[in-house]
Amino acid sequence: CCHRRTIYFGVGMSRGRKSRMRSQVLNRLSIAFPFLFSCLTVSAIYAQTSAQVKGAVGMGLSVAPSRVEMDGLRPGETRTVPIYVSASGSGEGRLRFRAALADWDLTPEGEMRFYAPYTLEHSGSDWIEFSPSNGELQPGEQSVVRLTVRVPLGAEPGERRAILLLSTEPLPTAGNGPTFNVLFRVGVVVYLRVGELGSQPEIVSYSTSEQGDKKTLIVELQNSGRRTTRPQFFLFLNEERDAYMIVEKLPLLAGRRSRYQFELPFDTARVRCLIAFPDTKRKLSFELRPNFSPFVESGRKR
Repeated sequence: CCHRRTIYFGVGMSRGRKSRMRSQVLNRLSIAFPFLFSCLTVSAIYAQTSAQVKGAVGMGLSVAPSRVEMDGLRPGETRTVPIYVSASGSGEGRLRFRAALADWDLTPEGEMRFYAPYTLEHSGSDWIEFSPSNGELQPGEQSVVRLTVRVPLGAEPGERRAILLLSTEPLPTAGNGPTFNVLFRVGVVVYLRVGELGSQPEIVSYSTSEQGDKKTLIVELQNSGRRTTRPQFFLFLNEERDAYMIVEKLPLLAGRRSRYQFELPFDTARVRCLIAFPDTKRKLSFELRPNFSPFVESGRKR
């Protein structure tokens, strides 16, 4: 949920041009891909990376890991992972939190939407238990919420998804004076995969548009497989001396399509796009000529 983006600029550019291009691409990408939770790949094990939200009063709530992926689950199997919940900041205040499950989905544009648990077809909420469901923390303290997955005996191969939301709650205050509460929440995205599943990413189409001084590359991908994948985009501009790489963490869900937009520097005359999928070791590519007409007919993959 926020996805992460890493941009590397190639050699062969002046320092001023690099700085202008870096600022331009970063500013535009921050608008093009809004997302809610930073993501961390976890497969049966977990890693210590956190998603953190801070309130206006100087206290923050963080969780680690912010994504849990369980691969190769078997019917009847039970697995448990710890979720570390921490309060950051300073002062003598306390932070009260409550955990709850929800279903989630992505729009083709990458917007994350939440739903009541157990409602979506791909929901994994009914397989998940967690404890404790609430707690209080002082700055610097840490609590552990244990997330347990119980796979039903009749579970069929496939991928299920859920999210564990941790929300802050107002604390009771003494006296009759006015109070001010800052409430926020973070989430742990959960992927549950029964059986050995694979992704099947394909390029559906690609196109460019120009409006004023803006050039935009639009790529639509489809995943016909049964496992979510995360495309990594490598964009090579002009004569490739000005190449930069974008590592895009926005997932391409199983059985779904997603659109990815990249605003390019105005002086871009040629672009070559290489898309890698780490879970499959597959790579797709296409190229646009200097006049931005498709290098291959109909804008399909090469």
